[in-house]
Amino acid sequence: MAKATSKHLRSVQRQPERESFNGKFRDECLNEHSFRTLQQAREAIALRRRNYNEVRPRSSIGRIPPARFAEQELLLQPID
Repeated sequence: MAKATSKHLRSVQRQPERESFNGKFRDECLNEHSFRTLQQAREAIALRRRNYNEVRPRSSIGRIPPARFAEQELLLQPID
């Protein structure tokens, strides 16, 4: 087993949102499926990505999915 360095530990501490995403992805997608082929894994991951970005609401952005939030932000941008 590799020894963790202080530099590695600092980088993990600075990215809690990434660690949270990775944990949820592992729990909700990878641990729930048994993939026989790479294509099956890609399809399941693509479906999970669409659901995560286009369907699943986030409390931090007003209980809407990130894709809808991004659309609203684009509509609010001034036209140059």
